[in-house]
Amino acid sequence: MILLKREQIECCYCEGEQLTFDFVREVIREYGFAILPEYFDETTTGNMREEVLNVLKDGVGRKQKFGDSLVQFSAKDELQEIGSPTINQCSTDRLINSLASDFFSPYESEFKGAFMHHDRNKSVYNHHWHWDPGTVIKAFTYLTNIEDGNGAFHISPKSQHDAYYRKLYFVPKGRKSYLTFVPETEISLGHAVEEKAGTVIIFNTNCFHKAGRIDAGRDRIIIRFSYGLDRVKHDTDKLGHVEECINPWYLSQAYEKPTD
Repeated sequence: MILLKREQIECCYCEGEQLTFDFVREVIREYGFAILPEYFDETTTGNMREEVLNVLKDGVGRKQKFGDSLVQFSAKDELQEIGSPTINQCSTDRLINSLASDFFSPYESEFKGAFMHHDRNKSVYNHHWHWDPGTVIKAFTYLTNIEDGNGAFHISPKSQHDAYYRKLYFVPKGRKSYLTFVPETEISLGHAVEEKAGTVIIFNTNCFHKAGRIDAGRDRIIIRFSYGLDRVKHDTDKLGHVEECINPWYLSQAYEKPTD
């Protein structure tokens, strides 16, 4: 596997004049992800970091412990119950929500909830390359400066097509669970996102991705906002597997959206 440096994949970094819906959408369509350096300002990021630590200490939700690390998922209604104003505000960010909505169009999507992490001391959570079994748009947000050695997020550009068609092998067979880990020998290109707090990686979870290593004595704090198909408004039994609901415009550059 070739691990690309930032200058080799600068096209996936969206900032300044490139920070528009149309530009970011095109990057996600082609590469499967877009990186928004320091998207949230210092004050917002600091407030969100404190709220995450408070939730991990006292919050409502599904909490897991991995060695010295804590991970918790809180659904949308649980976050409102906890009373984390900055987290709730950022979950409704206009650009991120617009991208998620467009991704699932013509079906309606919704904010599902957030995974909050304080990973410490040789954490091994999701450190193997994998793709997620359900198609989701995630906004992976750094709440501390992150680099190699304290959990830099790794992702493989343009791998969303590969994982998607792997799913299509299993879905027609009626398989509801299947192995989603990928040997590193099958990954041709990867990128470790080493960026400052406030950076957001918006990605299609069909992309091959993994958590970076965390060395002894180091840590990271992150939050992952998840957006998926609105299962209440759509009869998913009639629609079939969630992958069948994905706008194919994201799967083929040759596809053109129909006009009215």
